[in-house]
Amino acid sequence: MKYAINISMVYDFESGIIESNDTEEGSVRLSKQASRLLQVLIKNNNQILERNYLIAEVWEAQGCAGSSTSLSVAISEIRKAFRQLNGDPMLIQTLRKVGFVLVANVECLNAGKGVEESETSQPLQPVRLDVDDKSSVKRYLSLEWVRMGFLVAILIVCVIIDENAWFSLFSS
Repeated sequence: MKYAINISMVYDFESGIIESNDTEEGSVRLSKQASRLLQVLIKNNNQILERNYLIAEVWEAQGCAGSSTSLSVAISEIRKAFRQLNGDPMLIQTLRKVGFVLVANVECLNAGKGVEESETSQPLQPVRLDVDDKSSVKRYLSLEWVRMGFLVAILIVCVIIDENAWFSLFSS
């Protein structure tokens, strides 16, 4: 199955190759994991996909052990391919602590005839996500308290070590 991505690139799932419509740019072959990941992102275009869902679909469905690191590596590989083919690497947007979303115009091409099917999708407009806002704020504030405590501890240690210098400075 072939897909046109933002008109500028064509992705062939069977071969794992992304080609530029500009013949000068050539093509890039993705690894099997990155190819499966791009397939899942295309099938769920403009939908927010959680990291755990992507790991399950791309790695665990194939009997492999997936991780957040392997997911990040595959995302990076796809973005690099987009960049090499003069595509926008940010077509795959990261939603911090949530997952990823492919934001592109994707058209499914009929592999046999080269004719476009009626399945097309328009880019998703950015939206505000309410993903555990309260817990995120609490986590952020607790990290700020830890940082402040660490800085105060360093300041106290510096004062104790340099006590003689401070004392001599004010006693003159």
